[in-house]
Amino acid sequence: MVTAAGLLSACIGVATGAVGVIIAGVAACAGALGVIVTRRRRQVDADVVAYLDAWVSEIDPGTATERIAGPALEMARELTGARRAELVLFREGVGWHLRHRDEQRDDGWHPLSEPLALAGFHANLADGAIGLHLGRRRRGERDEHARVRAELLDGTSGPVLIVPVHGSHARGTLLVADPVGPTLLAGVAGRWSNARFLRRGAATFPPAAQARLQLLSAQLGGQLDASLLAEQVRNATDRKLRTATTDVLTGLPNRAVFVERVDDAASLSSPALLMAVLLVNLDRFREINATFGHQVGDHLLKQFGMRLRDSLPVTATVARLGGDEFAVLLCELHDQESASVMAADLLDEVTRPYDVGDASLQLDASMGVALAPIHADDATRLLQRADIAMDAAKSARSGVEIYDPGRGTDDSRQLRVLADLRRAMDADELTLVYQPKAALRSHTVRGVEALLRWNHETRGRISPGEFIPIAERTGLIHPLTRWVLRRVLEQQRLWLAAGIELEVAVNLSARNLLDRSLPGEIAALLSEHQVPSRLLRLEITESSIIVDPGRAEAVLADLHRLGISLSVDDFGTGYSSLAHLLRLPVDEIKVDRSFVAGLLVRRSEAAIVRATVDLGRRLAMTVTAEGVEDCETWDKLAELGCDLGQGFWFARPMDVPALERWLVGRRTAVIDAPADTSPPERQVPSAAS
Repeated sequence: MVTAAGLLSACIGVATGAVGVIIAGVAACAGALGVIVTRRRRQVDADVVAYLDAWVSEIDPGTATERIAGPALEMARELTGARRAELVLFREGVGWHLRHRDEQRDDGWHPLSEPLALAGFHANLADGAIGLHLGRRRRGERDEHARVRAELLDGTSGPVLIVPVHGSHARGTLLVADPVGPTLLAGVAGRWSNARFLRRGAATFPPAAQARLQLLSAQLGGQLDASLLAEQVRNATDRKLRTATTDVLTGLPNRAVFVERVDDAASLSSPALLMAVLLVNLDRFREINATFGHQVGDHLLKQFGMRLRDSLPVTATVARLGGDEFAVLLCELHDQESASVMAADLLDEVTRPYDVGDASLQLDASMGVALAPIHADDATRLLQRADIAMDAAKSARSGVEIYDPGRGTDDSRQLRVLADLRRAMDADELTLVYQPKAALRSHTVRGVEALLRWNHETRGRISPGEFIPIAERTGLIHPLTRWVLRRVLEQQRLWLAAGIELEVAVNLSARNLLDRSLPGEIAALLSEHQVPSRLLRLEITESSIIVDPGRAEAVLADLHRLGISLSVDDFGTGYSSLAHLLRLPVDEIKVDRSFVAGLLVRRSEAAIVRATVDLGRRLAMTVTAEGVEDCETWDKLAELGCDLGQGFWFARPMDVPALERWLVGRRTAVIDAPADTSPPERQVPSAAS
């Protein structure tokens, strides 16, 4: 008999079994659906991956970044069904963005206002630290991140999906906004934690958009890395090319490019259609660097180069050859006069005042002009002749000079001498000899003058009258003077160690007196060799003083403050006024040998010598006569009251061993002259008085 309880239990069991069957069926259905969803997701991912792989395979690794980014943004819109796509990249503290909206593309990359804030924004985004919503600010969001959000989402009217772009070098953000409907590749995509949705109302992107944007971002990061690497290689190559052809400071063509263009133009020139090379050199630019600093000097060089270029027709070539030297190439000139007029007009333009901060500085320049085919038909000789003309312009202070063949007939020899002189300073071909000078009455040696000699390895002895002017014109006089000073002080150190105190005189050129750094260099040499400054005397000529009296006075005043004695050499042959002489801190004047040679035979020379001696005594200066060749002239000079004499009659120039033997043979104390022949002390006015 079936009891009610048993029947109830059976019913419950049947029901339970049915429920179990139902649950199992539901589970089976769910499992089947899961398999279908998984297969579908894999199929969609495979489709997207294949789509992206096909895109990547068409990209050249050397393609420029914008040529990769542009198609990537079009693909982002296509995969997600968005109206708008943007890519933001940042590196080395600079952020840039590229935007696609509908079918329109912006022109190139645009800078973001706060690239550093963008970097922080992207870092938080990649770490999942922020969730953004349009129209409102999230609690705790940093101010700079809020500003970046507003800048990125400017003009957005719907949902926004943002994913980070990761690469070894490329860092950035990929953004799509404003969906318009189903995407081109329909399907379901997996979840990606580094994607962020920005919603307005109920509108959202399809779930598949996340995975597709993820895949695109991953592919894009790798491609951008390859592009940036190729860009770095191209930039390095471009920099090397620019360095090889362009002056780094001014951006103008350099010497190599200028020479090539001159050669090309010279081959096309004719007597009816001339070509001109203008060599432009700034006057006293060293003083600007010394006074205002090299930063101001570089700024002026840039402005000078730009003004040269802007003042000429586009067919002209302007180059910087180095330092403060520029060159200009002018073509299709009809005659020499037109070249001269253009050069003069150009000089007027480039010497107008230049603004440097609140100051206005005036630059002076000298310009030399050489014409093809009149003066030469190749770049090397045209530049040489323009350089000769430029030196003439500097010497005459005329501004512009056209090359004069009569002035440069021996310029090829001069160039050989110049090249050999540079080498001679390092090859021990240069030597110093010393000529004593002595008191006319007592014959006591008062010092020696160092004289430079050059024994060329193949040409024999070259006269100082030949190579010194070349060195002065080319600027080689500065290292040459330093070479002489160093050798003199080295020898004085040896003499001091042997107990000999001997004053040595060294000649300075006009260019030396324009060098404001000279006193400091001499002070350093004196300190290095531990030679008292009173044992060094520097001789200058009248003509060197009048080149730039202001600067000469300043340099001489600095030398005088070091305790160095100063002499005016070849007195009476220059054009200096007595006023200039009174302003200079000199304590010796040397009567030129041309007056001394005629002392006994011409009354005019005797009058000049007598007047010079009287002037020296009144100004408390020592008067020294040069070029004394006989005993009668020596005695006559002593009779006139001249203090010191120097010449072949007393002693010829000698090398160091010969001089030391000569001094020992005379048994003459090398000390200051007796008190009765020394001139009284003279108070020298300062250079500013």
